[in-house]
Amino acid sequence: MTHARQKDKLELAKQDILLNKLVNESGNCSFSINVNIQQHLLHFEDVDIQNHEYLSRKKYYERLTEILKQSFPHEAKFQNQRFDYYTTMKSKENFIRYTYQLMKGSIDVAVQRAEKLEAVHLTHPPKAIHLHCPCTKVHWLVKELRS
Repeated sequence: MTHARQKDKLELAKQDILLNKLVNESGNCSFSINVNIQQHLLHFEDVDIQNHEYLSRKKYYERLTEILKQSFPHEAKFQNQRFDYYTTMKSKENFIRYTYQLMKGSIDVAVQRAEKLEAVHLTHPPKAIHLHCPCTKVHWLVKELRS
């Protein structure tokens, strides 16, 4: 295993530990279920809060499938008609080798996008947390890791 790959795995392990801490402190199940897929997409594009398709994870998986197909045009696994992000990228090895390599250069942009989504949901009177969709709190984790 290369030094860079080991470093990526260590970084992801740190994120897992802090993510578990945030989930336990928030007690928010929707946070733990939806956080990863929303976080991944924010590295690549904005999420249109007016588009009700984003209320379902299915839309996130569709977009990420297309993004990986476009990003790796010469990789057979991504050009296979049966390729889908949900199934293929479940393995940590695939995630580190492909998705994470694309994402790690866009962390600041993803944080900005997450902050914009969060701001949309900060209303008076406050809305219930389960109505904050689409939204992710992973930028809290990233800020904690960087401090």
